[in-house]
This record gives sequence, structure tokens and C-alpha cells, in this order.
Amino acid sequence: MVRRPSFGVLHERRRCSRCASLFPIAAVAFVSGAGLMVFNSLWETTLQRQIPDAALSRVSAYDWFGSLLMQPLGFALVGPAVVLFGQTRWLWIAFAGQLLSCLLMFVPASVRRLTADEAPTVPAERSPLTENVNVVP
Repeated sequence: MVRRPSFGVLHERRRCSRCASLFPIAAVAFVSGAGLMVFNSLWETTLQRQIPDAALSRVSAYDWFGSLLMQPLGFALVGPAVVLFGQTRWLWIAFAGQLLSCLLMFVPASVRRLTADEAPTVPAERSPLTENVNVVP
């Protein structure tokens, strides 16, 4: 019997054939990724419209710091959580946490009343880097 090289593909296909939920998971991952891109565009646009130019850099830095700070913490805690609760139950708990955090964003009335045509609440200040720039028509 001649053994052909499979480069791991056939072995992976056999292992994934037991997991019939691969394609639904991929579809949900695609839709959630697209949703994240829409949210990110809206988030960055809102930041630029609502935060004064002088504070925008600092607010963006705190935003990224908070995001990047929590990611390794989540990676460290997800393993023990899966062991403690089980994979399926933990995924449902994570889903409920995500849903709750999204819904909590709508609690402040100022967030619910925010519109795209609204002028910034704080007048934009000129950045010291652009004060002396001459614009040639």
C-alpha cells in the first residue's frame, strides 16, 4: 500500500467532519466581523465629531489602552472559566455578557439622543500644530 502525502488536509477534514457546525460558526463569525467593522466606523466618527481636537488624542489613547488591557486578562481567564462551567455553558454566559454590555450603552439618555447631524457639544479648538498653517486656495 502506497501512502500518499496528505499535508494534514485529509486528517483535518476527517476531524472536522465530526464537527458539522463548522460552516454555521464561520458564517456567524463573518457576520459578527462585519458588524464590528460597522461599529468601529461609527465609533471613530462619533469620537471625532463629539470630542474637541485638543482632547481627541488623549481620549483615543485611553480607549485603546482600555481595550488592549482587557484582552490579555480575558485570554487568561477564559481557560479556567471553561473548566469551571463547561464550554457550552461558558459560551452562553459570554453571549449574555456581550448582550448585556451592548444594552447598557443605551442607558444614558445622552447616548439615545445622539444624532449624526448634531453639532459637537464642545466647540473644536485649533490644534497648536495647525495654528500657523497657511491654506493656499
